Amino acid sequence: MKSRQSSPKSNKRIRTSHLNTIPNPQSPYIRGITTYSQLARTSGLNPITAASPPSQRVKSPTVMDNLPHLRYSNNNPNNFNNYSNLNINNYASTANSNYGNNPQNKLMKNNFFRTRSSHSLSNISNDKYLRHESVLEAFLLNSSTMPLYSAIEETISLQLKASTVTFWQDIPSLHVLYSDRVHRTVKHSDGLVGFTFFAREVIKAPNCAQHSAYNDEIDTLLTPPGTPVILFPLWDSNNNVCSVVEVTRDSKDPFFDEEDELFIQFFIKKFKVFSPWLYNQKFPHKQCLELNQLMEIEQYLILFQRKIPDLFNCSRCEIWRYNESTKILEMFRRSVTVVDITKAGVAGESILKGCTINCAENKLQSSYYQEIDGSEVESVLAVPLVDMKQRLKYAVVIRGRKDIPVFTTQDEQNLRDLAPYLVMALDNNEKYSNSGKSDNRNDAEHRCVEYMKKINSMLSEGSTIKEIVKESVENIEGLTNSDRTMLFTYDKRRSVLVSLVATSMKSEVIKSLDDKIVGETYRTGKLFNISDAYEELIFDTSFDLEFGYKTKTMVSAPVFNNRKEVIGVIQLLNKRDGKPFSNNDLSYLSLFGQYCGLLIENQKLYDVSFESTAQLTAYSSISNVFNTSKNIKSILNDILQNAKKVIGADRASLFLLDEVVGALTTYLADGGSMPLTIPLKNGIAATSANKKESIFVNDPYHDPRFNKLIDFNTGFRTRSVLSVPVLSSDGKVLGVAELINKTEGVFTKDDMELMENFAVYISAALEKKQLKEITERGLAEIEMSKWIGDYERKSYKTPMKLVLPQEKQKQIFELNFFCIEYNGIGLFKVAFAVFNAFNLLERFQIPNELFFTFLYKLRSMYNEPPYHNWIHAIDVLQYFAYQIHKASFDNVLTGLELLAICVASICHDIGHEGLNNVYNVNAKTPLGILYKDQSVMETHHCELAIHIISLDECNIFHALQPNELKNIWNWIIQMILATDMAHHFKLVKNANDIMDQGPINLANTSHRIMAMTMLMKVADISNVSRPFEIADKWCEILTEEFWRQGDLELQGGLEISSPLNDRKNCNKPKGQIGFYNYICIPLYSAIARIFPELEVNVEAVKSNLEKWKELFEDQQTNTAPPQPKS
Repeated sequence: MKSRQSSPKSNKRIRTSHLNTIPNPQSPYIRGITTYSQLARTSGLNPITAASPPSQRVKSPTVMDNLPHLRYSNNNPNNFNNYSNLNINNYASTANSNYGNNPQNKLMKNNFFRTRSSHSLSNISNDKYLRHESVLEAFLLNSSTMPLYSAIEETISLQLKASTVTFWQDIPSLHVLYSDRVHRTVKHSDGLVGFTFFAREVIKAPNCAQHSAYNDEIDTLLTPPGTPVILFPLWDSNNNVCSVVEVTRDSKDPFFDEEDELFIQFFIKKFKVFSPWLYNQKFPHKQCLELNQLMEIEQYLILFQRKIPDLFNCSRCEIWRYNESTKILEMFRRSVTVVDITKAGVAGESILKGCTINCAENKLQSSYYQEIDGSEVESVLAVPLVDMKQRLKYAVVIRGRKDIPVFTTQDEQNLRDLAPYLVMALDNNEKYSNSGKSDNRNDAEHRCVEYMKKINSMLSEGSTIKEIVKESVENIEGLTNSDRTMLFTYDKRRSVLVSLVATSMKSEVIKSLDDKIVGETYRTGKLFNISDAYEELIFDTSFDLEFGYKTKTMVSAPVFNNRKEVIGVIQLLNKRDGKPFSNNDLSYLSLFGQYCGLLIENQKLYDVSFESTAQLTAYSSISNVFNTSKNIKSILNDILQNAKKVIGADRASLFLLDEVVGALTTYLADGGSMPLTIPLKNGIAATSANKKESIFVNDPYHDPRFNKLIDFNTGFRTRSVLSVPVLSSDGKVLGVAELINKTEGVFTKDDMELMENFAVYISAALEKKQLKEITERGLAEIEMSKWIGDYERKSYKTPMKLVLPQEKQKQIFELNFFCIEYNGIGLFKVAFAVFNAFNLLERFQIPNELFFTFLYKLRSMYNEPPYHNWIHAIDVLQYFAYQIHKASFDNVLTGLELLAICVASICHDIGHEGLNNVYNVNAKTPLGILYKDQSVMETHHCELAIHIISLDECNIFHALQPNELKNIWNWIIQMILATDMAHHFKLVKNANDIMDQGPINLANTSHRIMAMTMLMKVADISNVSRPFEIADKWCEILTEEFWRQGDLELQGGLEISSPLNDRKNCNKPKGQIGFYNYICIPLYSAIARIFPELEVNVEAVKSNLEKWKELFEDQQTNTAPPQPKS
């Protein structure tokens, strides 16, 4: 910015009396309102004055010409004529009012109540008149406590029993009328409102749509067709129409009568008389005084950018100054910018034309320039001023009215009144910054140098880093003249910002990282310079409330290390002179902030080095434990017992966080029983885990966080508690280490810090434990941690996250089960549900972690052909469970036999590649060569099942006795081999032969094995008995697998082994009919002979067969050649 230099003499007194505003050609008239600047002149003040331009509007006919003659008794103490004359006389004597000196107004005053209209009010009763007067008094009272439009609308609505009343205020510079109630504008020439404005008369319409001025687009919103309406204009004291009132009634109510019209005429007269007071806006004295303090120019601009947008409820503002001598145009916002006068947009036009510009949409103004006026559509109001002697032109501009779409006439008047003071303050503060503050600035710079010398001296003398940082912060406070200064650094342990230094504070100050000012500075490095804290929505008042302080001005600045990373925040509170903090203040803060950043970084490096050395010495015995062959639990117990001994506590416990169930689980506890789980909702240990912070409490029974229930259940008395979170290397909570009852004295901060060091070793041991489990179980361990809580691992009860929803649990034993819908973790849930339905996990000591690992390994060994995959395995398991439940076979089978059935079901197709035995033999695959004289794939499935269950981490048979192992493997292998379709007819014949000899004897071992084998066969092709929609979908999937084999057979030069494998010539309905007739129905009929309860499955298969026949017949009909005509 190029600032003007004045002579030393002229600096002592700033002359402003010669500044005047330029008349506004855009505004056709100016209301006769006593402004603050007018009062200032009569009071002897000497501000920059903004004289109102003369009225250029052609005056409307006198309102009194349209009013009736009135006859009043001169003896009446409430004589309306006397009352009105009294008010007119009072107004005529008001300072700077030209009312009494205007001949026309004198004439109006003398003849105001003697004129007549076509209506005669001579018969109006005194009671009605008094009633009108009481309404007027209520209106005047309301207008002093609420917006004018609200007072008018409320008064008219009550008096005229209206449905709606809308007050339309004229904005002459925009040539529109605006309603605050509906936030709409209407042009002077549009609709009923515009017609009333130009006609200058009362408009009545029993049906609004029948009036010639009615406009559907404009009037329909407030006056739909058929609405009775009356509109009347209101005049101000200068006989200018200033507004229009639109009143509607419900179409069912009577239309406005003569008494209503009399009140309207009465209100029009009274409004004219009182308009100077009704429109006399309160001048913003407080803001004006604040802005007219002497301060540095950048402080003034900060304050200006805060106060003016709040006052006018707009988005931003600026002051423009154009020097006609130098042709330099400057824009003052947060800083000063030189702008080309031809590219200054609306502000430039206002300065060059010397007129007030009020536009509802900036982009519609011919002078619009995007870089200045913005890319968003918004309203703009610009008021010009001129300094004749200095040859300077100004414009004060406000932009983007927030609550309404335009700036109103009141906004124009307020800005005209305020603009001279804003410009005066700008010039005064600019001169003050360039000259009057130099001595003070030199003094501050001298003190700054002295402070820097002192800090360097402290460094050479060996002062501690904390002492030097404290001295630096106090120096910042002195140089910036702030009331309080705080330096915040990040506490990783608590995940908060904590005051390292806080002047005039007896305790530390804590700020959350989510804090909108200090927290934002730390997170992003953003600088905040706030002139009025309580006017900022982001300001958090908690500090003021906690410490009984009142924050006004504030700075929040980042502290960087040598890598330009934010490591702290310096906060300045309340500049003592009440002004905003200046750029010089920020310079001093930045200088000493750099020192603080380097010192804090060095301290961190020193602390890390010292702590490492201390830990190597103090905890060498614990470190050696990791090199022993002890298991992890023993290592953790050694660490915990060492901590208890060194710190001196009665009891020690270790709780692990179970994120799956949302609780702390007891892992180690000495000296008494502890609950298996502790909820995270209450308790000191839970608080420590939730907040990631160490806590020691020496009177827990008076601490609301303490859970007394544990003491109540165990009979123990807790006197003191020390809880420390155990954090992983990446900051996640693993658990909580807790000491109970200090043996001597109370727990201290030193005890807490010592326990935190032990927690580091606990964390290392737990992470080692986790790595060991991952190594042993592989990816299954990682997946398991998502679904099974720590305390659920050893349990036999289905983990909470693996429990099927109630409605899904019912489908486990139903025919209409569609397994594809459960794909993903849902298949695990089905497996858990079936095994636990028969109580197999608990009966055979298969804990959740073992069963999950077994399922995970099993799933990984299944390939992904279209049909013979993991989904099919679970589908067969579910159907087996359905059959057993339906036939009540579970009441006959032993637990070992049920276990064999369930394991055979989910293992029967493991490793299947979607290619049958015939292909493997014909194509001479390795499996076909190895098992060519037996069931190729079925033998392979058995081999893989044996391999998986033989693994320690998957051995679900670990609790079985040798004889039980022999039997269960015999049954599993027989059932899996029975799924070979080559043995199908033999198995069905064998079952029928046994049944031909008489009822089945399930006490006979061979009969039981036959029944189990037949159930396995049925489960393997179970899809044919499910509802047809499900059966058809499975058929499509299986057909795709057949086609893939057929494609491979053709590619390998082999004959297609089955017509079902031929993609080109496959007829699905025909193939299914054959499959159902020759394979399915004989099999299902045989099993129904064994278990009559399963006859429903036979009927389901026959029902599906009929549907396939229908499809085949439709197919034949559609493809049959047309019959020749006879």
